[in-house]
Amino acid sequence: MINTPRNSGRLPRRLPAMLKRFAREEDGLVTLFAILMILLMILMGGVGVDLMRHERERARVQAVADRAVLAAADLDQTLTPADVARDYFDKAGMADYISSVKVEEGLNYRRVTVDASRELNTMFMSKFGQEKLNVPAKATAEEKVNKVEISMVLDISGSMRENGKMDNLHDASDVFIDTVLKPENADLISISVVPYTAQVNVGQDIMDELNVNQLHSFSHCVDFDDSEFDLTAISQTRPYEHMQHFEAGDSWNNRH
Repeated sequence: MINTPRNSGRLPRRLPAMLKRFAREEDGLVTLFAILMILLMILMGGVGVDLMRHERERARVQAVADRAVLAAADLDQTLTPADVARDYFDKAGMADYISSVKVEEGLNYRRVTVDASRELNTMFMSKFGQEKLNVPAKATAEEKVNKVEISMVLDISGSMRENGKMDNLHDASDVFIDTVLKPENADLISISVVPYTAQVNVGQDIMDELNVNQLHSFSHCVDFDDSEFDLTAISQTRPYEHMQHFEAGDSWNNRH
C-alpha cells in the first residue's frame, strides 16, 4: 500500500490563489528596477569608454597630421611634400592611415592638405550593432612669402642680334611676366628689368651714392672686384673706377 501526502491534491487547487497573491505582492519591485538601472548604467558607461577611446585615437592621428603638413609645407624643404607627409605617418606607425596628400604651390607659396582615417573596433557599442567607429583627421598648412621682388637680368649685347635671339628674349620675357604677374599676386610680386651689355648702367641716382670720380655723363658704369660679388652690400666709401662710355652694337628693330 502506497502512502501519499494528505495535501498533495490540494496544490493544484491552491496554485491560482498563490499566483494572484504573488501578482499583488509589491515587495522586491525596487530591487528589480535597481538591477535594470545598473545594467543600463554599465552599458552607457561602456559607450562612454568607446567614445573616449575614439577621441584619444583621433587626437593622436590629428597630431601626426598637423606635424606632417607643417613640415611638408616648408618652402625650404628639399623633399617632395607628399613624401615628407607620408614619412611622418610611417615613423608614427600610421602608414596605412593616410588617405591622400594634396599639394598646391606657386611662385611664393605652398599649401599641403592631408586626409587620414582608421577604423576603431568598439568594446561596448558592438552590443548595439556598432562594431566600428571611423577615426578621421584632416590638416592643412600653408607657407607664403609676401613681397617677392624678381629682377630680370637681360643680355642686350651685340651677340643677341644673331639667329633671332633678341626676338626670342622678348617673347620669353612676355610669357614669364604674364605667368608671374597674375591678379591674385598684384600686391605680392614686383618685377624689375636689368638690361646689360658688358656692364649695367645703374643711373645717376645710384652713382651719386658711390665714391666715384665721374669722368663723363653719358653712362654710369663702374668696375667691381671679383670678391665683391660674394657680398650683398655695396660700399659707399671704397673708391670705384668710372668706366668709359662705348656703344656695344646697333639697335635691333628698335626693340631695346
